[in-house]
Amino acid sequence: MKNYDELDKPETTGRYVYGIAEFNDYINLGEIGINRASVYTISYADFCAIVHDCPEEPYQSENEEVVKNWIMEHQRVLDLAQEKFTTVIPLGFDNIIKCKNETESPEMAVQNWLKEDLPRITEMIEKIRGKDEYVIHISCDSNKIIEALLQQSDNIKKMQEEINSKPSGLAYIYKKKLDTLIKTESETLANTWFQELYAQIEAYAEEIIIDKNKRTTKEKIMILSVSGLVERDKLEALGDVLEEINNREGFSIHFSGPWPPYSFVDKVGTIADDRLRK
Repeated sequence: MKNYDELDKPETTGRYVYGIAEFNDYINLGEIGINRASVYTISYADFCAIVHDCPEEPYQSENEEVVKNWIMEHQRVLDLAQEKFTTVIPLGFDNIIKCKNETESPEMAVQNWLKEDLPRITEMIEKIRGKDEYVIHISCDSNKIIEALLQQSDNIKKMQEEINSKPSGLAYIYKKKLDTLIKTESETLANTWFQELYAQIEAYAEEIIIDKNKRTTKEKIMILSVSGLVERDKLEALGDVLEEINNREGFSIHFSGPWPPYSFVDKVGTIADDRLRK
């Protein structure tokens, strides 16, 4: 299969789909798409697909920078669409609708695809209307956790006393045991803090997805990493809660968004996979 950027004057019988919006009319959004493609809408019922004309070949290139730029351009279209339509189901990069047969036009193919998935599209639009995705990482200095354990843990206090009373040889062995104990109790304390922080965030999020791949270093332990689907009128209150946490000694927060709610929508098109090329 050729790389996309090697195709010579390809027929544009495919329709590249960025997302689905709650909008039921035609509008041309301008040359804002991948490779400055003209982006417009194709409507069915109360919704529209945000598309540009393209060949049915997937976007492929051996140049990583080219692919990275395509993905960024895809995201930019979704960001602009979110501003224009307010409620948008985002699709991932490189979803292309193809015609089933020669009698079906590309526009009809998109409309039939929307029709086939209409009940689930309606459900997802209802779920994300008035909401955005935010990513929240909360970390704590490792030294702060150890300090808290030294103050709170009777087991650690007892083992420290034993170390101080032992000769150097035995003290070394007990020090290894202490390190293991601190690691175990650090994990327990981090989990306790996770439950506390999760409950605070959950009060302002419609839904939360936990990222289990926590990025932890020697200096910082990530206590919580989540994506939250947040109603726009609750964002300010959530921000106040996060600011309070960030002001706690040893704690730091990375907060990003609003993002299209990728994490909270099903993969539209799985019912109609034979129409999608990816």
